[in-house]
Amino acid sequence: MTLRTLAVALLLCSGRSDNSAATVDSTDANFNTESAEDELAWDEMDSDLAWDDIDEVEADPATVRALFERLDVSRDGRLDVAELQAALESQARSYFESVRASTTYETHALLGAADADDDGTLSLPEFEAGRLYVHHADQVERPDLFAFADVDADGQVAPSELHALLFPEWSGRADAFRAFLRERVRAAHDADADGRLTRRELYGWRQRLRGEDTAEDEGEDEGLAAEDAQRFEWHDGDGDGALDEDELGEFLLPRSTADGGGETLQELTREELRRLVAALQLGMLPEQAGRFGEGMERDDPNVQGEDHFGVEQALALGAPFLRSFQLLLEEDEEPP
Repeated sequence: MTLRTLAVALLLCSGRSDNSAATVDSTDANFNTESAEDELAWDEMDSDLAWDDIDEVEADPATVRALFERLDVSRDGRLDVAELQAALESQARSYFESVRASTTYETHALLGAADADDDGTLSLPEFEAGRLYVHHADQVERPDLFAFADVDADGQVAPSELHALLFPEWSGRADAFRAFLRERVRAAHDADADGRLTRRELYGWRQRLRGEDTAEDEGEDEGLAAEDAQRFEWHDGDGDGALDEDELGEFLLPRSTADGGGETLQELTREELRRLVAALQLGMLPEQAGRFGEGMERDDPNVQGEDHFGVEQALALGAPFLRSFQLLLEEDEEPP
């Protein structure tokens, strides 16, 4: 996988396109409030990697034939919808595995930057020193965050433990961290102790830090207020003006495919599959076929026309066919 691919993967798949999970020497204070609409969407990835900037040069026929044979699992000389879908899902699975490995590498790097005594772990004083910025550190006490990460309670946070704070959706502890954050944030900000948080309760900490009256909206930055309102309303599913337990958990740490929530790989690749099948059926570029087929049933890519495709159709499509499986091709190019 190329550096460009990994960069896009890490940026999009972590769901933190505007606010990174952790930085060194950062003074910004921020909730990790990326909404579900900011999560990784496969169509975001494919628009950047699969369909844009299609080479004007003609695709190498030998490469097209080799890819076709690789995808033709049944060895019947034709590709059916199931084989195309399986290949796209395999590509997506490899993509997620690459991002998971990248977050592990980044966790080691960030820990190393904050590890004053170079012992490979973080002590509480090192964690509290502030070189390592973690989302929620201004709403949840750092000792509490440290205690959550320190699973074996040995007083040191190893890279595998820190991973749960920096990239919880990739750590296997996303549900536990979501519940932890929910309880701590609710305890800190639920002024009327009703078990729910209004927008004023949730964001009042900003005004309290500035010594402003949280009973009034005056003085709150208009840009932040507008952004807060949009994110809050997105997660307030029942529109009652307050986030209940489930809504608050999703608000603090949205579920994603990475942590077993969100869309399945099949759902993530459905649009990609629909456009590819339409392109092969219609003999046109995938983006054109996508527009042509906007009225098709999105749940069934094979709604009309052929459902088996020969190598001639793949050769006719050329570079766009290769682009559909760019990550698989890049895997083949990587040194062992």
